[in-house]
Order: sequence, then structure tokens, then C-alpha cells
Amino acid sequence: MIKKITILLLLLCTTIIFKAQALECNERIETNTTTPLIQVGDNKTVSSCAGLPNAVDIDIRDIVTLGINFNHPDFIDTPYLLEVDIEITTLSGPPPFSGTTFTIPLTIEYAPFDQQTFKDKDAFIFNNINEYQFEIVAIKVDGTSVTDLPSNAYIDGTILVNRIVDFTSFANTAVSMNPPTEINLDCDPSNIPEEI
Repeated sequence: MIKKITILLLLLCTTIIFKAQALECNERIETNTTTPLIQVGDNKTVSSCAGLPNAVDIDIRDIVTLGINFNHPDFIDTPYLLEVDIEITTLSGPPPFSGTTFTIPLTIEYAPFDQQTFKDKDAFIFNNINEYQFEIVAIKVDGTSVTDLPSNAYIDGTILVNRIVDFTSFANTAVSMNPPTEINLDCDPSNIPEEI
């Protein structure tokens, strides 16, 4: 019995001292009112959310996704097969992966009126990169090279981070308190504050 209580107390203390946190950092290339045309050469950089000095990232998952935005205001009534080559350049990560460049092909189908199933999302997953850039290097629609991405397609760069924060360390700066402010809530003629 004492052994069970000890184990439960140990688990409780560990849970209080260390806090696990799942973060998602995302950048998207898509057409919208500010970027009406997505073309070959367009790129974005995604980086993992800045951590605290007492935080440890235990798992970093990187994902580049090509997909269809079914909520896009421009409806395209023509089905198509979309093939996009995306160049990924790792900017920050463990050696020897930092500074590496590689190209991945992603393919999706769009069929708005068919009763058949189609693949509306394709993803490439890699690990342990804190920051990377993804760039469109080639676009093919139905096997023909084009320069513009269809308006209802998007490319996401995502970093999923499992971060553990250690709360046992001391703060470098002291907590400062604001001085109290008196508040007159009832606006009576005496003008005496009711709250601080």
C-alpha cells in the first residue's frame, strides 16, 4: 500500500514539475485576396515555435502537404490531376541534415462532380528539422507543365513539436506587482471608490 502511494506521489510531482506541450507551427502557400496567383518559385519558411531556455523538444515532426481547399471562394468545375515538385531546404536541425536540399513530388486529384473517391491530399513527412524552406519548382496539371497553381490548391509546411518545460529552475527576473488602483463603480456623488 505504501509502495503504491509513493509511486502515485512521484507521478504527481513529476506531472507538476514538468509540463508537456504539443505545438504546431504552420505556413501556407495558397491563393487569397492578397496573393491572387501562386507560381513556380513561390516559397515559405516555417520554423518551430521559439522555446524557453528550460524547454526540451523531444519529438519534432516535419510535414509538407499538397491539398485541395474545398472552402475556397473560386469554384473550379473541371476535374484535374495536379503534380507539384517541391524543393525543401533544411535551415536548422541536427548534423548532417542542416543545409540539405532535396526535391519531393506530391500528387493530388480533384473531381468535383464524380461519385468516385479521389485523393485530395498528399503529404511528405520527415523528422527533427527545426526550420526549413519549401519552394514550388514545377507544376503539372493533367501532365502538362504550367506556371500557376490552381486557385483551390494549397501547400502547407508544418512542424509539430512535443516540448517538455522544466519548472524546477529559478526565474531570472523577479515578478513585479502593479500598484493598486481605486475604482468608483456606482458613480454616486460622494465619489468614494468601492474597489481596489
